[in-house]
Amino acid sequence: MTSETDPVFEAALAVLGDHCQPHSLAAWEAGDMPQALWRDLDETGLLSLLLPEDAGGIGAGADTFAGILRLAGRLAAPGPLAETCVGRWLTHAAGLPVPAGAMSLSLDGNEAPGGADTETLGVLTDGGLVLLPAAGSTQRRNLAGEVRLSPAASNLRPTALPAEQAARARALVSLGRAAMMLGALDRVLVLSLAHANTRVQFGRPIGKFHAVQQNMAVLAGGVAAAAAVVAAAARDVDAGGPGLLLAAARARLGEISVEAAGIAHQVHGAIGTTREYELHFHTRRLSAWRAEQGTPRAARRLLARRFAGAPAGVLWETLLATG
Repeated sequence: MTSETDPVFEAALAVLGDHCQPHSLAAWEAGDMPQALWRDLDETGLLSLLLPEDAGGIGAGADTFAGILRLAGRLAAPGPLAETCVGRWLTHAAGLPVPAGAMSLSLDGNEAPGGADTETLGVLTDGGLVLLPAAGSTQRRNLAGEVRLSPAASNLRPTALPAEQAARARALVSLGRAAMMLGALDRVLVLSLAHANTRVQFGRPIGKFHAVQQNMAVLAGGVAAAAAVVAAAARDVDAGGPGLLLAAARARLGEISVEAAGIAHQVHGAIGTTREYELHFHTRRLSAWRAEQGTPRAARRLLARRFAGAPAGVLWETLLATG
């Protein structure tokens, strides 16, 4: 994924780092959308990250997009950031006026991330793209307190899209959500390491105990593996690949998110569930996102169907081509 010395990443870090603080998480979950954050994201061009430069955007690829969304997940940035970036690119690709402000993007009429200030809800189906007012959608909150929008029925005719553009939009949405999960895992790991090194029991930090060290090694290894497969999936999206690595990323993230939450809360003990401590904000997000992304078993079945009955050597050749 994009280097942390990349100018776009540095701009995102400056904006997100300024606004996204642990003490803000409870207020955001209660529905207090940070308008200043979204204003600054828009003014710096980060919401138009995927738009081509001649349309007023940055023209970033999937790799940079994934890096920014990983950062957003790490800092628990609220609202439909991935969907706004993809939605703006898609509306431009469809020849439609690019909506201002936050935008949500539903795939095939399913629920989509939103926020209190989301103005537009795009619905991408096999027939094309429809833009609806977000105010007319059904809203609920998931386990993490995030707004989820379900589009209302519409008689509007979809704007047709080339198949490759629709496929890329779907892949980018999936990649963005995977990168957000990876960012949340980054933060869970950092919090757990810090607590293990400072919490003293029986005269020494609990991180000195072998059982805790083993668990932290499992957590760190799982996050590293997830980072590798998400980075490979980003490269595959830019290459127009068949989506196998995105399925692999969903499977890996779904597995490690459950394991990570268990280890992190075991290391933290009771403090990890207190309202004042930030860990549970991230682990509840991971649980909610895992359910929305689909189970690891479903992703593994997709991969298995791809290679079941294939000639000998196809799996190995595919692994080499995507490595």
